Amino acid sequence: MDWLFRRFMADEQDLREDARGKKHPEPSGVRLVPDRFTYTPINPKSNSIRLIQVLSYDSNAANGIVRCRLRQATTDSAYTCLSYVWGAEGDVRDIELNGKLFSVRRNLWDLLDVASRSEDRHRNYGVNTDNVNFDLSFQLLWVDALCIDQGNLREKTQQVQRMGQIYANAQCVVSWLGKNEDLRQGFAKLAELDRAQGERYLKWRTKSDLLTELCSNNYWRRAWVTQ
Repeated sequence: MDWLFRRFMADEQDLREDARGKKHPEPSGVRLVPDRFTYTPINPKSNSIRLIQVLSYDSNAANGIVRCRLRQATTDSAYTCLSYVWGAEGDVRDIELNGKLFSVRRNLWDLLDVASRSEDRHRNYGVNTDNVNFDLSFQLLWVDALCIDQGNLREKTQQVQRMGQIYANAQCVVSWLGKNEDLRQGFAKLAELDRAQGERYLKWRTKSDLLTELCSNNYWRRAWVTQ
């Protein structure tokens, strides 16, 4: 019974140390879960907006999580607007926003994941790796789901009313149709069709399934896109 008594006394000692505020070290292999991200309000009377920077992919990050940095700026800043479909409400993934967890829908997560990996970004969009301007356009993004506090009705209303100005002042707008290899090929075929003539055009008609998938993408069903 001596061992049981010693174990009881050790537990009592731990309880007394806890009561005095002494913290025990984390057990090996245990990782603290980051807090959830919360917004800092922006001044509704100014031209303030939020912009995100997608950080480069870090293979050492926990579970390869996508990391972004959010900061306040103005519509006079150099930034790129993202045009995309939000996607299914229940299909979400976590990203790390300013070191804290934040949930985004899968379609946006796919874009952020691609943007964080330069080799995937170039392949997905078919651009030259030496195109510095393209890389710069992805350094600061305005994305409604991240740059507007969707849980703050007052801010959401104010920012939505300014979306015309936000898009008009952007250096460029990127339309994201989803992470889909067939769609990427469809754009390449569409570019060829634009230059095609005669028999060449008939040849590309056999690839119409790719173009059909491109044109039937949910992105084109958004009212403000068709307007």
